[in-house]
Order: sequence, then structure tokens, then C-alpha cells
Amino acid sequence: MIIFVHLKDQMFEIECGGGRQHVQWLGDVAVHRYQLFLGVDLGPCEGLKLEVGEALNLSNTIADSLPAGTHVWVLLKDDVSLQAEEAQSFFAPKTLSVSVAETRKPTLKTRGETSGPHLK
Repeated sequence: MIIFVHLKDQMFEIECGGGRQHVQWLGDVAVHRYQLFLGVDLGPCEGLKLEVGEALNLSNTIADSLPAGTHVWVLLKDDVSLQAEEAQSFFAPKTLSVSVAETRKPTLKTRGETSGPHLK
């Protein structure tokens, strides 16, 4: 069983055998390979998500959670805190400021109307 794990600008094709490992294992392997090949310390994997943004349960097994050939994305500490900030700002109450002039609707006159200074 192969799962494609995306981390930053890299994609790792990870062979999982029968997929009996926990989903967390995918993130840990991807982080380890990234750090090994690129010499960058990323910190631990904080989560994994699908392309549609759905977070995966890290304690489930790979075989029970993902079909072979699935693409998943690793979330690091910065990614998780950024998502939390975005969620807070999305749900935060917003104030709209609209001037009175913007709320007035234009009035339309039909051809049959005879009122107005130029029609007297």
C-alpha cells in the first residue's frame, strides 16, 4: 500500500505494507525524510489532512482510514496555529460600516409621471 505524503514543497511516496501503522506514522516518516534530505529541522508532525481539508485521526490505522494511492498533507506546528487563527478570524463578529448614501435606493420614474420641476 502506497500513500503520497506532501510536506511543504516535497511529496514522499511512502510504502506502508498492509497499512497496520497509525496515521501518525505517515507524518513522522515524511518529517524524518524531509529533515534527512534537506537538513532542516521542522519539529514534529502535528496532524495530517486530506486534499479537501478534512483532518485525519492520527490514532486510526492507515488501512482503516485511507485507500491506497491517497494524497495527504502534513500539518506542522505553524500550520496548526495558522489554521486556528484563520478559524478565529472567520468566526469573529464583524462590523460593517455603510454610509447612509450607500443605503438609499434610487427612485425610478416612469414616462407617464408628470411631477417634477421641468414638467410643470
